[in-house]
Amino acid sequence: MCQGHGASYGRNGAQPRARAPRGCAVYRAHARGATGPPAAPGAPDAPAPSPQVHLAITPIAGEAARIRVTVEQVRWPPAQAALLGEADWRAAVDAIAIDPAYDGRTLRVALADGPLKRARLVAGDYTLPAQAAWREGARIAVRVTDIWGQETLAVQDAPDSGADS
Repeated sequence: MCQGHGASYGRNGAQPRARAPRGCAVYRAHARGATGPPAAPGAPDAPAPSPQVHLAITPIAGEAARIRVTVEQVRWPPAQAALLGEADWRAAVDAIAIDPAYDGRTLRVALADGPLKRARLVAGDYTLPAQAAWREGARIAVRVTDIWGQETLAVQDAPDSGADS
């Protein structure tokens, strides 16, 4: 139900059942060709671009069942990067979650790094068991959540262990 004039939308949200008065934002939006209910006040027109996560995933020499996952860098869109200045990328990361056997649908976190105190930073370098990662076609997923609430999922193929399976 639209505030002010009582126009409501059908089940699919595409067409108003009642005509909105000329001065109403709903009327102006439909006059420009918009369909569906109006966006919430202050809502952005397009989603903000996600940060880019650069990973290095390597097997640990001499330990066939362990891998090292290193978040080398996180690059934010220009508007957010300007807020950070020259600060370490880890200062803008709230949490990192790693799934060493990502199936493409469900993130099953095997390791999570989310410092409880704001003065501490995420490590960015992790060692974890990789038995599941050596399966044929396995992928490793790293979810990075930043201080602006954006989540970015970086997925890479598991490295070749070099061990006979």
